[in-house]
Amino acid sequence: MRLNIVAYMFRRIFIYYSYYYDMATKNDLKWEENYQLLKAYIIEHKHLPDKKKIENRGLLNWWKYNKKRIKMGKMDAEHLIKLQQLNNMREYGYSLTERKF
Repeated sequence: MRLNIVAYMFRRIFIYYSYYYDMATKNDLKWEENYQLLKAYIIEHKHLPDKKKIENRGLLNWWKYNKKRIKMGKMDAEHLIKLQQLNNMREYGYSLTERKF
């Protein structure tokens, strides 16, 4: 019985992810990759990458490009929320998941 439940859940998860990745564009996947990289950087360093250091300049440029898209009104709601969370993490120096209420 338990094996059937596990197999059912695995099948549901597989269907969900295969649907998501089939529907997501290459640009969406790249955006999500850059988001995760910048999020990891902010969690570790508590600030945005330094523009004078070449190794992480691409992440800073990605951040600035997305801020520009927000000002032009071209950012979709899901991405906007994620970028606001990154901004809060940067301003307050902690991850929102680490926050204690």
